[in-house]
Amino acid sequence: MKQAELAYTRIVRPGSALANKLSSAASGTAPFSEFRTDALAYSRELQAEIGKFRAVRWPAKVNRHISALVTTVIPSDIGCLQAVAAAGSTAAAQAVSNNNKDCQVADNSPIPDSVQSLLATG
Repeated sequence: MKQAELAYTRIVRPGSALANKLSSAASGTAPFSEFRTDALAYSRELQAEIGKFRAVRWPAKVNRHISALVTTVIPSDIGCLQAVAAAGSTAAAQAVSNNNKDCQVADNSPIPDSVQSLLATG
């Protein structure tokens, strides 16, 4: 299970860094163009993560959670990021984030936490 935990961390680390950068840009201190650029970069990274997750042979204990992550949560996150990037302003992006179905699925899914918990408890 330790190898699976390391693989998971290796896969999500670049996206986590982009998510942190995006969160900083979303605070309103950066221009919307920077936020948009960061959102689209994060979206592309998540798309790449899908292939990376599929390339790993996951332990049975987490396999169904990884499957749900790559078929539901990550695509929803990508859809959300693309929608907020297309919003045109920080205020509009916030409204999209609050009302978009993909954003709600991505923001409220327990799957990422479940995967991390299962991998950590091995």
